[in-house]
Amino acid sequence: MTRTPRRPAGPPGSTVSQVRTELGGAPRLASSSRWEWAGPLQADEFGAYLASGMTALPRDHIVITTTRESSGYVRQSRGGKTLEGPSLTGESIIIPSGEPTRWDGTLPGHLRMALSLWTPIRAAENI
Repeated sequence: MTRTPRRPAGPPGSTVSQVRTELGGAPRLASSSRWEWAGPLQADEFGAYLASGMTALPRDHIVITTTRESSGYVRQSRGGKTLEGPSLTGESIIIPSGEPTRWDGTLPGHLRMALSLWTPIRAAENI
């Protein structure tokens, strides 16, 4: 029996366009904002920058980041937990939609990918 997944309700939160505006001061090196083929995957590449108490508002999409370089110290607070220490090249973080996140330290150069809530469900259906 095949079950049809219900459409995720989607928590209120910032859209990808709003996030790009919020992160306007970060050194964006590349963006998929003009790539029509990107579809439900939006990506931005950032250089390293200092975050001092930076709060990312809840998002209406899933965020996946992968570091391109290392940093000596980064602190991330989300969901009542805090993680801090060095950030190494190749590490990835998944931030669920609807979660505010606070950052401190030097954020290393990274690739930030935004997925709609439906993307993982559609991918699973097609595997």
